[in-house]
Amino acid sequence: MNILICVPDKAVAKQLENIIKSSFLRQNEAADILSFTNSVEAAGCRTIFDIAVIHTDFPDINGIVLGKVLTEKNRYIKLIFISPGYKLIDEAFNLHAVRFLKTPLNKKRFAEGIEEAIKQINEKTVSFSLKENEVFFRIEKDKIIYIEIENRRTKIVTEEKTFYSLLPMVYWREHLHGDNFFSPHKSFIVNMDYITEYKRNCFAVLLGKHQIPIARAKGPAFHRQYIAFDTSAQ
Repeated sequence: MNILICVPDKAVAKQLENIIKSSFLRQNEAADILSFTNSVEAAGCRTIFDIAVIHTDFPDINGIVLGKVLTEKNRYIKLIFISPGYKLIDEAFNLHAVRFLKTPLNKKRFAEGIEEAIKQINEKTVSFSLKENEVFFRIEKDKIIYIEIENRRTKIVTEEKTFYSLLPMVYWREHLHGDNFFSPHKSFIVNMDYITEYKRNCFAVLLGKHQIPIARAKGPAFHRQYIAFDTSAQ
């Protein structure tokens, strides 16, 4: 995950970086951290961040404005604000901040905030490497239409693009679960939200064009989940 730290003091930034690295190790996650002491420079950075740790008090662009800029780039970003007082707390939570922490900083509460941010990101997104290289992508789970095993590789179909990865189907079953996703066949996982046509025990059609087979053994369970999902969506 890409992490932004934007605080006025370099020494504080280094302390926060060490806490973040420890939190990510505990969660078995990797973190690429960029630190800034200037909010204008942070706002101009082209990196898409997953988590941002922001001090509220800067002379040019305050932390709340920086949070808004970062949210425009990635609506799933998780924000943690650090502030000397509570004057901006309402504005912070209007941006759905994970934490608003008053200085002097409680390191334990900060670490808990980082771990909560990681948890929320993993609930909404999934990461994977491309077939061609080791570059990892992170996409929103709700953008995935379906997953298919094709020629010993995994095809990830979204509305915008199709990706190919060597990650096995068991990885996707572990990361795509709950009411929205179901595996109607050993070679497929579908997002129930995209079903536009369904013939019991035969197939489901996604977005009116992707026909997905339903294995006979999976038919009853798929039907129950489809009915439950369709009812809850109404």
